[in-house]
Amino acid sequence: MSVGADVAAARRACGLTIDDVSAATRVRATLLRHIEDDDFSLCGGDVYARGHLRAICTVVGLQAEPLLAAFDREQGTPEPAEQTLAVSASTAAQGYQAPRQLNWSALLAVALVGVLGFVGFRFLTVGQGAVDTASTSPSIAVGPETSASASPTASSPAGPSPATQPTEQALPPEQALPTDAVAAGPAVQMVLRTDTGRSWVQVSGSQGVLFSGVIEKGVARRFVDSEKVAVVIGNAGAVSLTVNGEDLGSAGRSGQVARLTFGPGNPNQG
Repeated sequence: MSVGADVAAARRACGLTIDDVSAATRVRATLLRHIEDDDFSLCGGDVYARGHLRAICTVVGLQAEPLLAAFDREQGTPEPAEQTLAVSASTAAQGYQAPRQLNWSALLAVALVGVLGFVGFRFLTVGQGAVDTASTSPSIAVGPETSASASPTASSPAGPSPATQPTEQALPPEQALPTDAVAAGPAVQMVLRTDTGRSWVQVSGSQGVLFSGVIEKGVARRFVDSEKVAVVIGNAGAVSLTVNGEDLGSAGRSGQVARLTFGPGNPNQG
């Protein structure tokens, strides 16, 4: 299979449409269709094409490195090692010039002149200092020096704790949330489980996306936000939800794309 065919097959396996992948990756739907047809002419170059492929792999659950290696083989992108060898061969062809040997005799002569000049300067300076000391009047006694004590550094008070941010926690499948456990205060608490299969999921809170990617079978994740939790599920039949302590069961049918929003209190779908 080609790179585009692998991307298309992985997308369909997750139960996603091209529009779903476009919303998750911010890559235009038209460009996604061309990529699935192995047409990378609209990407603007290999660098941009590789970036788009990495983003798509995150959403559809593919490993990026094998897919990018296949892209390089199909598109004929030169490997960095080949470029390095070409430069090395070009340098070798131009020949190698050995550095010139240093003239050690000249260097020693210069060093000797410098040492002699320094010794003479120090001799004259010390002699002049001795004469000046003998001719000066007795010094006036001065009290002991007062050492400047360092001003105590005031410990900066701890700043206010940052506002509570939306959180997402992974839970082991066997750690079930009690059905009567409701998030403390006006908040939304959602536990998402993939008991029967894998699915692509995107969860958003009041301040942005909390999670976006593929959740494998047998995984449970908890999401908490003070205002709302919105979820898009690529394979609704594989996902069950517990919201604010109430078990809602399956999010939908197998292969169905579900879009749900929950607020504080009783889980009312928005």
